[in-house]
Amino acid sequence: MDVPHLTEDEMAEIKKDVLTRMRHYLCNTIRAERHLDYLRSRRILTRDDAEEISCRTTQTKRAAMLLDILAENPRGLDVLIDSIREMRSQNFIITKITDEVQKAKNEKIESLRVGAASSSSESNQSSPSSTIDLPTAFSNNSTLLFHPDGERSPSTSDIAGSLNLPSLQKGGDSPSTAGVSFSTASSSLPRPGEPGAPPLPDEMMMEDFRRRLKYFFMNPCEKYKARGRKPWKLMLQILKIAIITTQLMSFGLSNEMMVTFKEENLMTFRQLFLKGHTARHLGSYALYTKTDVYDHIYYVINRYINLQNLTVGNLAFERVNGERIPLLVCQEFYRNSSIYPGNETFGIDPHIEKDCISIYPVQSLNNSSLVTHINFSIDFQRLLSVNIYLNLKTINLQTVRRHELPDCYNFHIMIMFDNRAHSGRMKVYVSNDVTFYECRDWNMEGTSGKINYPLLLFDSVVILACFTSLILCTRSVINGILLQFEFNTFFHTYYYKRVTWSDRMEFVNGWYILIIVSDMLTVVGSALKIGIQTKFLTNYDVCSILLGTATMLVWVGVIRYLGFFKKYNILILTLRAAFPNVVRFCCCAAMIYLGYCFCGWIVLGPYHDKFRTFDKVTECLFSLINGDDMFATFLKVKGKSNMVWLFSRLYLYSFISLFIYMVLSLFIVLITDTYETIKQDKMPVSQLQAFIAKCRDQPESGRYQIEEDSVSCCFG
Repeated sequence: MDVPHLTEDEMAEIKKDVLTRMRHYLCNTIRAERHLDYLRSRRILTRDDAEEISCRTTQTKRAAMLLDILAENPRGLDVLIDSIREMRSQNFIITKITDEVQKAKNEKIESLRVGAASSSSESNQSSPSSTIDLPTAFSNNSTLLFHPDGERSPSTSDIAGSLNLPSLQKGGDSPSTAGVSFSTASSSLPRPGEPGAPPLPDEMMMEDFRRRLKYFFMNPCEKYKARGRKPWKLMLQILKIAIITTQLMSFGLSNEMMVTFKEENLMTFRQLFLKGHTARHLGSYALYTKTDVYDHIYYVINRYINLQNLTVGNLAFERVNGERIPLLVCQEFYRNSSIYPGNETFGIDPHIEKDCISIYPVQSLNNSSLVTHINFSIDFQRLLSVNIYLNLKTINLQTVRRHELPDCYNFHIMIMFDNRAHSGRMKVYVSNDVTFYECRDWNMEGTSGKINYPLLLFDSVVILACFTSLILCTRSVINGILLQFEFNTFFHTYYYKRVTWSDRMEFVNGWYILIIVSDMLTVVGSALKIGIQTKFLTNYDVCSILLGTATMLVWVGVIRYLGFFKKYNILILTLRAAFPNVVRFCCCAAMIYLGYCFCGWIVLGPYHDKFRTFDKVTECLFSLINGDDMFATFLKVKGKSNMVWLFSRLYLYSFISLFIYMVLSLFIVLITDTYETIKQDKMPVSQLQAFIAKCRDQPESGRYQIEEDSVSCCFG
């Protein structure tokens, strides 16, 4: 008797039944969003279907809705397989589906055969030997492979067109002949035990590997319970927090005294050399007449000559080969110019020339004597600036209170009369370039030498501790990477699955990376600090940046140890889970923010001090987002042209409303939504976590004990 032929409706029913059977498996393995475009191109999904699927909150819900839609379309399962084949990364899913469809198809054919046999009297009288038991033939002659996770893997070459697979045939063929189609379908993968097939891992090896993975992800306390390994890295990090913070505080006091000394001397120079200068003139000191310019220049020269009779500080003139370095008065001006505003004509050579005169601090001169003595005149039409250069020396005695050897300072002062705008307002600036170094000859009571050896020893201990921590953490990161490769090879070999990138990154401990960066900064910063203390180096700024950043990272790393407690760990989990969404959101918000920055800079820059430069615009708008100085920002545009005033109001109101009421609120929602998801323990379980979870051995069970070398035992 011929095998019953399946109609299209019966095949559609079989495919729908397969989707129902495999629903749980497919929801966990299929990424719905990867197939939406292909399914839409084949007219299986509409645009509304794709949008509705994408709106689902979790991966499982998106896959479930996709399967519901595919089950209602007779071609849905076929097109899904085509989409999976196009991706070329999940062919094991095709294999699984093929097995289930073939199984369901054989069951359907068998049920039809049984129905046909019971309704035919001739079939009831036929010889049993002429009938093939279909399930037996399928069981005995199929070459479907069974893998450790229960997946069967026939070849996918016989399903290139659709899932209408050839059914078993009865007739004159022997049972072995009836299974030929299945043998062909499985030809791409060898049977277990055949040449080329991976050996099946035994249960003991599987459990050992799970135990190794679980031990790797334990915290130091659990590792101590599991193998009795003392948490040396944990104790070393706690020690580092104490000594690095102490080191930073010591360096911070020295740096503060140095910076304060420089700033106070700059203030002293302004008071000494700027005529009529007060604190309220800071940043706005300017001259408006030619007489004022000459008077101020002569005033600077006279004050410099009589400096040692005027100042209360320890200021002195710099000398070279026993001679005082002179004061320099330099003019910068255009080479030639003839400007006639009344006739609206001008002629100018834009090349800039510089002319300097030297004045030695010998004797005091009044203004009239200076005019004849130095023969100094200014052509204000061509003038760009007048720069006066002074060189003074002093000693910072503040460090004596901390039993540190004082440094000698060399101040290179420039007083600039700026006329580059030619607006009738000549601005005056005082700048100060400082170098400091070890004094040539010194004698300090109670000091045995110029080097503070206890402090130098302490810095050496910090370097040694950080270098040890750097080696231990680097070793742990390398071990994690090696274990990650081993896990990836294991899954690919025995499960025919690729480990996701997120699972791979679980093996790279970000806290160790943080500690490594902190240790490197601390080692370099401590070396610079030793150089500063021994007077070989003078770069306080670089040293302070390195040590400050390192200390910040060390204290941030404390969060890792709080994460060992479940209630504290929620902060770390929230930050890690929300970070990708926050970055994407910030990128989008940054586009709007930059648009407002450029617009404000171009339009409001000429009328508002806070929008005068691009960096000021970004700082001003960021302050507005945080609710700072709003009224003053609105007020400073008052009195301008009506059009600019109206635009400024629209600009500021729209920016504040958009960013405070919408962007900032959405940003907070991203964080709170992630927090609620983690709090309710709804985070999806990864392949790695699911694999490790099958290991039920507790740390104190004694199953984690292994033979270790002495180094691993002490510093694991």
